[in-house]
Amino acid sequence: MQKAAILVPIFLRYDELSRQVWIAAKDNDLFSVTVAQAIAACKAADSVEDFKHQFGHLLDKLAIWLGQHRSKIDQAYLTVRDAGLLFIPVRKDVSYDAQLEDALTELDLEVAQAEEFDQIRLSVLALPQTNAEGVSSFINPELPALYYAHA
Repeated sequence: MQKAAILVPIFLRYDELSRQVWIAAKDNDLFSVTVAQAIAACKAADSVEDFKHQFGHLLDKLAIWLGQHRSKIDQAYLTVRDAGLLFIPVRKDVSYDAQLEDALTELDLEVAQAEEFDQIRLSVLALPQTNAEGVSSFINPELPALYYAHA
């Protein structure tokens, strides 16, 4: 059973003279922002929730894709790169696989064109079988990454 979240109010006051929104946060800090900044912050909060939901759905989609191609994929990574996400499946062999590349291109297009992923910027890159050094050149160790390995 989940505990109910305790909501702590944040007090907002609009000052018509200065055209500022004054915010009193729960730690008693007081600061002001413009109306445009306040609106942008509210929109960003909605976007964060949308992104979280879409990211979970993307993970499901990638897991299904990996399951469908497990005979050809040794490992896969999902990382942050260039203001978006990068999905890197690493093949079990070094030879080019046109069918796998086509399937990966299809996945890329599905995510890019799906309204359900409008907050997601995903790039894909298949690598031939390689060692950890080969993969690490595509992954920034200072950024988070998810890792999949076929058992």
